[in-house]
Amino acid sequence: MTSEAVGFTRSTVTKDIINARHSEVDKLIHKQRKADEASLEDAMRKVQEAQNANDRSSLRMIDRHIELVKKSQALNRELARKQAIERLALERREEHSEILAEMAIRNAERTDLLKEAARIYEEKRQ
Repeated sequence: MTSEAVGFTRSTVTKDIINARHSEVDKLIHKQRKADEASLEDAMRKVQEAQNANDRSSLRMIDRHIELVKKSQALNRELARKQAIERLALERREEHSEILAEMAIRNAERTDLLKEAARIYEEKRQ
């Protein structure tokens, strides 16, 4: 039997083999494209996750910075308040010292006057 008797020709067998190989190649190309698309989608998802994590990290850093600024401002206000209290206390002590010094001078003057008056009185009495 010849190939013509069976209904096959050399060219049809070759075409079938070529078509089968093309089909396999197309399947492999399609499979590779899907894998590439999946890989690309996975890479895009990872990039998006990294950006989201970076955004969250940035927001946490900003929140932490704001907290530190608030604490610093509160500490500065408290320090300024303490310094104002100390300054007022020092001024009051200085004023009090001046008042005491003036009173001591007046007392000394009064004592001198009393001594002088007592001396004059003793002179007149004698």
